[in-house]
Amino acid sequence: MSIADIKNKLRPLFEAYGIIYAGVFGSVSRGEDLPDSDVDILVRLGKPMGMFSYMRLVHAIEDLLGRRVDMVTEKGLSKFVRPYVMPELKTIYERVMDVPILKTHLIKLNKISLTTK
Repeated sequence: MSIADIKNKLRPLFEAYGIIYAGVFGSVSRGEDLPDSDVDILVRLGKPMGMFSYMRLVHAIEDLLGRRVDMVTEKGLSKFVRPYVMPELKTIYERVMDVPILKTHLIKLNKISLTTK
C-alpha cells in the first residue's frame, strides 16, 4: 500500500478526530510492507482523547485501510523506541492552521502581544 493511498484515505478521518499530525513508520515507510503487514502510525493529538475514542479511531483506520493498525501517540512513544521510529517517519497528515487560530495560540503562549507597536 502506498503512502499516497494512506494519506488520501485517512485525511477526512484525521480531520474529524482533531489530529494535528500523523506519520507512518516501520515496513510501510520503508516500502517493505507485504499484503499482510500492519500499518504503524504515530499521531499527535489536538486534544486529549479517551480510550474509547482512541480505539474507535484505530478501528476506523483499520476498516479504511483493510489492514491491522498499530497506533501510538507522540507522548506514548517509548524513549527507547523513539530513535528507531523518528528517522523513518513519513508524514501522512498535518493540520494546517489558519492565521486567526495560530494568533490565538501564540497569544496564549505570550509569544506576541495583543497590540501592535
